[in-house]
Amino acid sequence: MKHTVKTIQAMRDNDETITMLTAYDYPTAKKVNNAGIDMIMV
Repeated sequence: MKHTVKTIQAMRDNDETITMLTAYDYPTAKKVNNAGIDMIMV
């Protein structure tokens, strides 16, 4: 699911857990994305 600023803000407002990981390269970012993590910092 693609998140936008509004969906992240809604998650925060509803006290939902937001998951975020750092990926240092494309293959890792692709795997993290496929795992369903909410936000990825590349």
